Amino acid sequence: MARRVLLFRMKLGIIGWVLCQSLGLWAQTSHEWAGEWKGSIGIPGSPLELSIALRSAEGTWTGSLDIPVQFIKGMNLDELYIREDSISFRLSKVPGNASFTGTIAGGDAKISGIFKQSGFSFPMNLQKQNPADDIAEEKRLQKAVETLRHLADSLREKAGVPGLGWGMVKDGRVLLAEGFGYADPVRKSPVDADTRFAIGSCTKAFTATCLAMLAAEGKLDWETPVKTYLPDFRLYDDFATEEMTAADLLTHRSGLPRHDLVWYGSDLSRRELYARLPYLRPSRSFRAKFQYQNLMYMTAGLLVETLSGSTWEDFVQKRIFGPLGMERSNLSVRQMDETDNCALACRRDEAGELLKMPYRNIDAIGPAGSINSTVTDMLKWVQFQLDLGTFNGTELLPAEEVQNMHRPHMIVTGPMQTILSGPGISNINYGFGWFTYVYRGKTILQHGGNIDGFSAMVFLVPEERLGMVLLTNLNGNSLPTVLAHSATDILFEMEPFDWYTAVSAKRTKANLRSDKARNRIPGTRPQHALSEYTGTYHNDGYGDMTIALQDSGLTVAFNDFHTKLEHWHYESFRAMDAGSGRENFLTFYTGRDGRVESFTTMLEPMVPDIAFKRVPPAYLSDPAYQQSLTGDYELAGMVVTVFRKGDLLQARVPGQPVYTLLPYDDDEYKLKGLNGYHMKFLKSANGQVSTLKITQPEGVFLAKRKKGEKLRNRGIEELRN
Repeated sequence: MARRVLLFRMKLGIIGWVLCQSLGLWAQTSHEWAGEWKGSIGIPGSPLELSIALRSAEGTWTGSLDIPVQFIKGMNLDELYIREDSISFRLSKVPGNASFTGTIAGGDAKISGIFKQSGFSFPMNLQKQNPADDIAEEKRLQKAVETLRHLADSLREKAGVPGLGWGMVKDGRVLLAEGFGYADPVRKSPVDADTRFAIGSCTKAFTATCLAMLAAEGKLDWETPVKTYLPDFRLYDDFATEEMTAADLLTHRSGLPRHDLVWYGSDLSRRELYARLPYLRPSRSFRAKFQYQNLMYMTAGLLVETLSGSTWEDFVQKRIFGPLGMERSNLSVRQMDETDNCALACRRDEAGELLKMPYRNIDAIGPAGSINSTVTDMLKWVQFQLDLGTFNGTELLPAEEVQNMHRPHMIVTGPMQTILSGPGISNINYGFGWFTYVYRGKTILQHGGNIDGFSAMVFLVPEERLGMVLLTNLNGNSLPTVLAHSATDILFEMEPFDWYTAVSAKRTKANLRSDKARNRIPGTRPQHALSEYTGTYHNDGYGDMTIALQDSGLTVAFNDFHTKLEHWHYESFRAMDAGSGRENFLTFYTGRDGRVESFTTMLEPMVPDIAFKRVPPAYLSDPAYQQSLTGDYELAGMVVTVFRKGDLLQARVPGQPVYTLLPYDDDEYKLKGLNGYHMKFLKSANGQVSTLKITQPEGVFLAKRKKGEKLRNRGIEELRN
């Protein structure tokens, strides 16, 4: 509707949104005219629907205006004039000399007339609503809510979801705020409206709101490059680095795919994760495609911190939680207290058995998804959104900034489009922290949230003044999606649709494994002894993975994950995480010298496999160890002297330049700048270094350590430094 009004402005020069301003209306002499009037301005092709509530007190008439399509609720009416059955008013705050002249027909309970603006005239008609209709509508809503209660509990049990918190507001009042099932399925602790759940990515709209508040204060311009505010901001793509704006951060168009395993299970700080961004490969060109991305929302949180001078957590607490009275909401699972009405995080294994999951601490990525809240608190947040930045009569954020967050900014394509698609759904887009689409003719704003053991959704139908929040404590379930759309069908008396079956079928299809992807070639074996694969492997973006021997088999450790490696075929090994059921494959590569030097693995499916390069053992850089290698080594009458300079080992060969030794492998160094040249220190039976093995393209040479030279060369090394 808002788009049609805008087109109307463009074609006819009439400002359809003028009724968003204060609308002066008329007084009348009949008390029978008190009540609600509904109707529209007859703009060709797109009538602008509105409703007016008239009230009389001591001979004075007042009123308020609602325009659902413009998200206007309770706007005061002024500048009115009435004589007998004639009525007229002017809209002094609206450009174009807007005015209305008409009649009030008491018998028919109608107001009819002409609305004029900028020389154009349009019919405007209103019909008085019968109080009995309001009573009937109230009964209908209560019946619908009761139906939804039964639906919620039956589908919750059918889906195997332990607990559900469901809240709903419409026209400024709470229709539903209840719990279903158990917060703790072991102790049978029931869910209620004050039970805490993790809301996951529903957090993103809070972060977007933080930036909108800073924009309203003039501290942020949406289209100014992020580098203006964060000079150290860097991405893999230089163009994206220079041009990325705050609006880009919030709309998933950075060019980066998810790269979630950079942060998931990691103990890195927010700033340390931020420093990894330059090493993460994009999968699309900047602004070319929607790709859901958590690290950009983390960066948006850092932008909040830089512009506000406080942490993201403090900003949310002081500017949102506090003013809205969200007293049981917090920003970290560290504050989740299982004994204080907090839902347990749960999952189901392959056999369907319900298991408890540990709370997942995601403080470092917090601006993308770390908030925990309750139905009661989240309904306040929902009302704040529906009222366009106003709460209990106080403006916390200008309406135009809220509308900017709600409007489409990026077309949603790819996997997320598939997830959100469904019968009656079209025009899927993304705003700032909100998905927006049309469902059966109604504009929807929503965002889901999934983190270990929890699935949530915030769901708004702004033109109907309806908002919902659905919180569950089962990993990766679709119940919030099913109930939100089912409730929309029931509340607005649409033809019912079996959302549960449709979403379940979609999830089943998505979970089907490809036989080709898991193809295994029998009869193969690793090319190396298992001990030769061990070590630490590094990628600048993802950090370290450690391969170790345990119980005659290999294990892999990454972030807080630790699992066995099963040989799959040739040089590929499979890693299966028992907790999540996820599998991955590591494929190892051998260097020219016959040693294992790297592996690749698919940590992000939208880019080529991530390469991890073997890291030299840390002890090779230890000063004490290096010192134990210093001395003179004799080779065919020639003496090779090894000494330390600064933090590095050096080697001097008569008649040649001094060589720098760089850590390479067990007791082995490579010569800087010389490909294929290595020096390995061999030990005798007593554990002392006795021989220097020099490998070069011409061959392998052994230099014996000169006895008694170790201590003398320590003194030489100290003098040289």
